[in-house]
This record gives sequence, structure tokens and C-alpha cells, in this order.
Amino acid sequence: MTLLLLTLAYVVVTLLLLNIGFRSHWQWQVKFITVVVTAAFYIGTWYGLKHLQGWPLDESLPAEFHLISEYIEQPNKRQGTDGAIYLWVTNLAEGADSRPRAYRLPYQEALHEDITEATARSRPQIGKRVEQAVVNQPEGQMDSVIKFEDVPRARLPAKP
Repeated sequence: MTLLLLTLAYVVVTLLLLNIGFRSHWQWQVKFITVVVTAAFYIGTWYGLKHLQGWPLDESLPAEFHLISEYIEQPNKRQGTDGAIYLWVTNLAEGADSRPRAYRLPYQEALHEDITEATARSRPQIGKRVEQAVVNQPEGQMDSVIKFEDVPRARLPAKP
């Protein structure tokens, strides 16, 4: 979807610039609006490219994933940063894109501890996102909790 929108953005930009370049007889106000619209497409392209270049997504993690790596940025009151947890994971859902993807999660101390414990283990980890009801919140509001477990050992076939 993102690739299609970026392609359309470039086509529109090219057509607008060609139209202005061929000395259209438009009034200067129309030409000005055309330049503004063109600039807006360039800005949209810049933000769209972030998804293609591997910048971390602020979306929710897949329901089940293989944890490849993590980077934890703790909150800093002096600098006024809230902190973040960056995870590099592979989606394990059937039919999903199996290429690794980076995700950005808001910093939570409990999640920090869980991830640190999971990465300290000697075996690769599988993460599962579990939805839980939030205590003292409006009815129906859910919160995601991530549980980690070891990747199952591969079993050798039986000897004939």
C-alpha cells in the first residue's frame, strides 16, 4: 500500500511540474497553489519512506514473534525524555512477511525487566502478545503484555 501511494505521489509531482514547466497560462495564484501541493507531496514522500527504510514502527507487535534483538532507552528526567523500547522481531504468523522488522514501544519498567531476562537466556526467544483487561480503567479497555519463552528444540527424526 505504501509503495503504491509513493508511486502515485511521484506521478502527480511529475505531472504538476511538467505543466508549470511548459509555461501554462494559469494565473499566478494557481501556480502558487501548485507549488504548495507539490511541496506537500514531497513531505508525504519523506514520511512514507521512513516505513521503507526500516525506521521503527509505532504499531503494535505481532501476536507471536521471534525476538532477534532489543535496545532499551530508559527515561531521563534531566533531558525530559520518556524512554522507549526498540525490538527487532520476525513475525511468526502463517503467511506473514518473514523479514525482520523494528518496532518502538513506550518504556515500561516491567517490560524492560522481562526483555532483559529473556535476552539473558542462552536460547533464542519467542514472544507472545497477550491482551489483558486494564485495572481501574473503563470497561472493555485492553492492555498488551508480552510473554517470552524459549524456542522449542528441534527434534531429530527417529532412527530407522
